[in-house]
Amino acid sequence: MDFTNLGMTPQELADRYLGQYKVKANEINAKNCPFCGPNEKRDNQWKFFLNTEEGTYKCHRENRCGASGSFIDLLKHFGEYDGGYIPMKKSKPKNKYPQFDIETYDVTDKIKEYFNKRGISEETILEHNVKTAKQNGKEVIAFEYFKEGHNVAVKYRNFGKGEDKRYWQENGGIAVLWELDEADTNKPLIITEGETDKLALNEAGFDNVTSVPFGSNNFKWVDNNWDKLEKFNEIIVCPDNDEAGEKFMKQAVKKLGEERTKVAIPEYPDINHQLYKEGKKSLVDLIKDAEYYGDDNLLKMSEIEFYDPSNINSASSSIGLINKYIRGYREGEISIWTGTNGSGKSTLLLQEAVKAVDDGMNTVIINGENIPAKTKKILGLQIADVEHIEAKVDQFGELEHYLPQDIRKSIEEWLGNRLMIYDNFSGLQDEKITKTIEIAVRRYGAKNIIVDNLMKIDYNATYQEKYNKQAKFVNKMKDYAQKYNCHIHIVAHPRKPRGTIVTKEDVAGLYEITNLADNVLCVHRITNEQIRKALKIQNQDANGAVEIFKNRTYGKQDIRIQLIFEEAAQRFWYPENDYEMSISWEFKED
Repeated sequence: MDFTNLGMTPQELADRYLGQYKVKANEINAKNCPFCGPNEKRDNQWKFFLNTEEGTYKCHRENRCGASGSFIDLLKHFGEYDGGYIPMKKSKPKNKYPQFDIETYDVTDKIKEYFNKRGISEETILEHNVKTAKQNGKEVIAFEYFKEGHNVAVKYRNFGKGEDKRYWQENGGIAVLWELDEADTNKPLIITEGETDKLALNEAGFDNVTSVPFGSNNFKWVDNNWDKLEKFNEIIVCPDNDEAGEKFMKQAVKKLGEERTKVAIPEYPDINHQLYKEGKKSLVDLIKDAEYYGDDNLLKMSEIEFYDPSNINSASSSIGLINKYIRGYREGEISIWTGTNGSGKSTLLLQEAVKAVDDGMNTVIINGENIPAKTKKILGLQIADVEHIEAKVDQFGELEHYLPQDIRKSIEEWLGNRLMIYDNFSGLQDEKITKTIEIAVRRYGAKNIIVDNLMKIDYNATYQEKYNKQAKFVNKMKDYAQKYNCHIHIVAHPRKPRGTIVTKEDVAGLYEITNLADNVLCVHRITNEQIRKALKIQNQDANGAVEIFKNRTYGKQDIRIQLIFEEAAQRFWYPENDYEMSISWEFKED
């Protein structure tokens, strides 16, 4: 498009009206859209594009703006086009800097005296852009703002105090930092809320100091000065010590960058007040002690305790060899359990729950496959042991093991509220389960959690999303274990094994599940000689095994422990150990 008769090219329009922009190929990309901006949200910036060859423009904030049109439309928007090919205003490009028809002159004795009473010397005043002006016949203080050597704003202050104190500025001024032109980008930049505060720091010996122009709520100076601001490696913000100052500080740090911006808050209402009350050294110390605002989420070595697993609370395993290799189940960790259907992993985990309660760790069991009554029966048999278990012949002529009523009562009293079972009839949605776990650890002091199993949880997901949701659930459990200092056991079913026995790679779902775990264990059921040989189990009486696939703390892996399962008591034990699992409960006769 020929822009000759329009009096302005897209590039000239961008210089005059679009503020901060960048050019790539034949596109001008402005930080703020002239129709819907400026917008402080980073995601809503740099969405306005102007083609330098055709003059067409478009804002890509489709749902909020979506403004688009020709170059003539854009000229009309800025009042630069009257419907013909003759521009409404002068054909000569405008000066991008404002023009002020005002007169300022050197500071008077009255101004010198005013600042002198505030601890700011005549020498400091004369070194900076402080002038005198007349407004409505009265003498006022004038602060002249420059950018690239051009006077772009003039701000005034009267001599009033309290409610009579007043600031105002010339219309059409550009918001820039006061005296940023003189600042050295190789040194830290200090930004104050007011010109008098800036001069107070100048008085204290700091030369790389600026002041915001039009109040603490106006942040246009960030965009207007960004080309230079981005060159500073360190910036120190000095807000007023009040509610408005705190708001200004937080916004300034966010806009300038938390990684490089420090904060120095005066002890008094503002910097100048502190100079007057405490002197120059107090300001030197204030800037010296400036600190980064917010948490950088990084810990120095002196702030980190040495990790000593022996000092971390843990529940011991009912299988002694597991304790030997992984030293029990520590708080802050998660264990993944796997094994084929019928291998006994759920039963062994209930046995571990009994041992955890005996070790003083309140326990919650979430079992998605068994109703609570069935889970309670198995727990009762495991606690009672064969000595207190009785048997009867059922209607089918088969032997059924059960607990007499007095034994049941004694076990219930021993357990009390130290072991609870999730009511799976209330739903197995992942949000509900995580909320229940949070209640269990915070309200009931649970330190041992069993989630059986990942497949039964409702993730409200499609088949394609399921595995990702499972991995996210495990990740959340890892966070919970660390946050609440508890141990969480999670059952994860395997895929169909690629070989004779299940391996770590056979765990269903994403590898992230086992990668997140501190321990990965697998329960095997020995049903034939082929499995016995694959597990290298020598003892012919062993009908099961537990395998340690992974232990993060001690690096143990690929360790197999042969087991014998006692059906009556629903207990596992290993031949090298005494049959009894030591539990502290005692049957008390009425």
